Amino acid sequence: VWVLRHKNLMAPYVKKALTSSRENVRRAALIALSHLPEAAQVDVASAWVEKTSSPEVRIRLAELLARVSFRRVEAALEKFAKSTDIATRAAAIRLLASHGKASDLVAAALQDTAIEVQLAAVQGLLGKKR
Repeated sequence: VWVLRHKNLMAPYVKKALTSSRENVRRAALIALSHLPEAAQVDVASAWVEKTSSPEVRIRLAELLARVSFRRVEAALEKFAKSTDIATRAAAIRLLASHGKASDLVAAALQDTAIEVQLAAVQGLLGKKR
């Protein structure tokens, strides 16, 4: 409710909540983030996509940025495509493939040891934006 009423004024609080050690607070912050104006969403997501230690938050922020401003997240996605966290790696590969980027990483992902990453590469390629 606060985010809906106060919009941009809530961005610093949403940003802070994304760094919480409590999972329920981070999830609520992700929901709140989606109700901020688009420019504020991009600013908050850009500030935390590489800093967060939560794979769930990292993936959601990367997805938001890829949808709104892919160029702002492309370098981070290339880094995440090499992550030891399977969910992070899979999400990065799916997003890169769907935007037709980092073909070398996507091709390597098709041979990844984790089936989730292989499937993400295929999903990204099938959903590729033309």
